[in-house]
Amino acid sequence: MESKAKAGVASIFDVALREGSLPAVKATSEQAGYQYPDGSSIQHAPYDYSYYYYPSLYYYPYNYQGYSGSTTEDSHTFSYSPEYRLMVENRFGQSIDQSGWKNKDEVVTLGTPVKIEKSNVERSIFKAWNIDGSETASNTVTLTMDKAHTAKTIYQNQYYLEVKSELGYPQGSGWYDEGSAATVSVSPEFSLSGIWGSLGARNVFERWSGMVGGDPLSPITKVTVSAPMTLVAVWRQDYSAANTLLAILIVAILILIALAFIAFMRGLPRLGKKSPALETLSLRYSKGEITREEYLNMKKDLEPH
Repeated sequence: MESKAKAGVASIFDVALREGSLPAVKATSEQAGYQYPDGSSIQHAPYDYSYYYYPSLYYYPYNYQGYSGSTTEDSHTFSYSPEYRLMVENRFGQSIDQSGWKNKDEVVTLGTPVKIEKSNVERSIFKAWNIDGSETASNTVTLTMDKAHTAKTIYQNQYYLEVKSELGYPQGSGWYDEGSAATVSVSPEFSLSGIWGSLGARNVFERWSGMVGGDPLSPITKVTVSAPMTLVAVWRQDYSAANTLLAILIVAILILIALAFIAFMRGLPRLGKKSPALETLSLRYSKGEITREEYLNMKKDLEPH
């Protein structure tokens, strides 16, 4: 746009500007002379000067105050160069130095890392650039400044969940989005080694240590991952089944021993007591019914061999 005005006149230019633009104004003065109220005058050669104005509905480029008139006409040419503002928001700082006013049709490239490692248990994963309300999944975008733009990065926080156990097969360790649900599990029981294990003694899951939310007493449960978390399975040894089986075996052995003893005792002759036949033989010998020789021969036959 070009406009000319005579010196000494408060010129008003109606210039409608785009929202978000910053006009660069260049003024060129031709040779001119001015007369001051005290009667003195001044002549000047042509010169150029540039300055900026922020957007407004109306633009007042100049107003010569204090002049009573001019000796010559002064011509001013104003050149407007549109600029558009780029706003970059990134909580990790990448590409925010690109924020500012850009020339019309200037090409700007914005980039940000795919992954931000905060620690070994916390990180942020790039999801998208939000450009003027629309999302693009690439972590590098190119903008043409044909209008004002606002660019924001979208990152997803992630936390590491570690599931540990000295026994069994712990499941569920890994990275999870903030606020997401994770399923953790471990085998509920394992047999002890050695003779106790053969008798039925077991290692039994008791609880989860370090759990926030979820069911700490269940070997399979869900937790909400809102921070880094380490879960450790706590075990106890259960001898109840082994003790029951051992008691049964001991009773059975005692019963068998008792039966064997009874059977053994029944097979032995009674000590200190003669059989009826020997008693009758002794009685006959005492009465003189048989001789000593007969008594000894018959006793020998009746005694067990």
